[in-house]
Amino acid sequence: MKTIRNSAFRSIGKTVYLLIAIIICGGLLTFCNDDDPAPEANRPPKCMNIGDQSAKVGTLTNIEICAVDPDGDRCAINVTSDASFITVSNLGKTGDTTKVNLVIEPTELEPASYLITVEADDGKEGKDTRSFTLNITNSDPPVFESIGNITLTAGRTKTIPITATDPDGDDIVFELEDNPGFLLLTDFAQDGNTATANLVVFPDEIQEHVGEFNPVITATDSWKAISSAAPSINIIEPINVVTIYFCGTGMDASMGKDTSFNSELIATLHEFHSTDMNETHNFYKEIIAGVGAPQTDCNAGCEILNPYYPDSRNWEKIHTEAKAFYEDVESNSIGNIIVNLVGFSRGGISCMVMGKKINSNIYTRLKHKNIICIDPVPGLVAPAVGDAVDRKNTLANAYFTIGGDYDKTRSFVGIYSADERTNSFTPVVPFLQHHCAEESQNWLFTMPGSHETLVGNGQRDGRKCDHIHPPQNEEIEAFKNVGEVTRTIIIHLLKADLWGNNQFTNKMGTDSETKFKSMCSRIKSLKWDHHDRIFMREVVFWGKAQCGWNGFSGSLGHEWYGTDDFYWNHPARMIIWPIFHADQQVYKRACFVGPYLSSQRTEIGKKLHYAALEDRVSELPDNTWDKLQEFKKSAN
Repeated sequence: MKTIRNSAFRSIGKTVYLLIAIIICGGLLTFCNDDDPAPEANRPPKCMNIGDQSAKVGTLTNIEICAVDPDGDRCAINVTSDASFITVSNLGKTGDTTKVNLVIEPTELEPASYLITVEADDGKEGKDTRSFTLNITNSDPPVFESIGNITLTAGRTKTIPITATDPDGDDIVFELEDNPGFLLLTDFAQDGNTATANLVVFPDEIQEHVGEFNPVITATDSWKAISSAAPSINIIEPINVVTIYFCGTGMDASMGKDTSFNSELIATLHEFHSTDMNETHNFYKEIIAGVGAPQTDCNAGCEILNPYYPDSRNWEKIHTEAKAFYEDVESNSIGNIIVNLVGFSRGGISCMVMGKKINSNIYTRLKHKNIICIDPVPGLVAPAVGDAVDRKNTLANAYFTIGGDYDKTRSFVGIYSADERTNSFTPVVPFLQHHCAEESQNWLFTMPGSHETLVGNGQRDGRKCDHIHPPQNEEIEAFKNVGEVTRTIIIHLLKADLWGNNQFTNKMGTDSETKFKSMCSRIKSLKWDHHDRIFMREVVFWGKAQCGWNGFSGSLGHEWYGTDDFYWNHPARMIIWPIFHADQQVYKRACFVGPYLSSQRTEIGKKLHYAALEDRVSELPDNTWDKLQEFKKSAN
């Protein structure tokens, strides 16, 4: 048996170990640097599949042999065979691939076949071996049409056409070798000297099916002349996109929802959010009902005032449900995960809280997070950091600081109501740090209207309680546009690359630049002292409870909330904040700002301080459409 050694192997580096030993009093002192990193383990090369081959007597045949080394080492490729008519020529090294060419020129039919063994050696004790059979015939082998390399995401199916032509017009038989378990060769047919088949690739969404595979397809004619094709099949992990919608207080998925602009935003987005996977992404969605939902629950009134109310739908249950949904996706999928958190009112606060609970320190497959908060208000009682913190008076810096170690938040969008003035409706403006502090990664702005105007309520008072203000409570076009602009911005962001290229089953919002700019122009026409905005600031949120907990069609009414003597109807406006802004025609809206910046009180658990919202967050910009396109592009 003859072994042909490829002289192309060269050592491209040596590791020199220096041991300095000093023998003192019979002792051996070894000096070493503990800070030196341990050398990485050598990874062996891989011989690419070759498949059985054939050579015609009296004809020169070339067979290319490849070895890939993951460390980029140059490999020696050694060929062993009893055939005396085989020589090896070096084709050199490109990248991590070393190639040689087998030159085969048989002069007689006997023996009819030879076993050829190929060994790749990286010179560092890393080796790989492949064997194939070489048939000697008097017939020309079939010729494959190029198959090319195949890349497919796990969990998908792809059909690859296979075609081979026999120069002598012989019948062709296809066979599949080295099947990794998710390949099927089917639909065989022959027309004249051309044979066809289909290679079906159907990897499951499991880790064992991820990686690069080199199956061999052989085409053999009637005289055992054989040729092989070894396509590279690269199975990649899917990108999983998890979008969790958090409802406001008393709201859930049963809210009025359709594609019109005045349907409740959170329920509508969830309803029409598609979960159909595409070529590279899996999509998951969930909607988390808010505190006090459903309103028919006998405990709803108590938990709306106190979201820690026991044995009811409280903060803990909401956040436990959201975390359980994420963990269920993680346990039943492979690949990285993009998380989008979208919430309104107390649901916006839940977005910030879950943004801290879902982090890469715990969930290592988390790629990044994006957060959209629509007028995030904690209400009378805010979520806190554990039992030791005063839940009634503390907004924890730990939850309301976006960014930081293991946070992985790539983008934060906050949309705030400029005209809401109800007591306990003080929004949170989080502290943005690290990469989230970059302007391209976050976008905060206010728009005219009340708390619910942002999510689709176009009524003049933002409440939709006709019996309270019947003469004045008509819908205002500009307020209707506020809800539609909010929806359009969110949908455009969710469809962007950074947010996972989500899709919706119904057209919502607008893709028209002209229409969008026209709506923004109407919104901008509502100046601070516009009579409709002043009227809205004078109407309290809680008064609307008399006609149902929300101002949208399809909602559940609960008249317990709306009695005229219900104590929130009287002190419903801010009491303290106006004192500091008595010179204002209508006082500013207060907001919580984090973190508390005093050098003596920076530890977690201290109160956030008050500020005026308009001093912290700018109005809807004049160039909102351009800003939206720029934000989508720069955030990718």
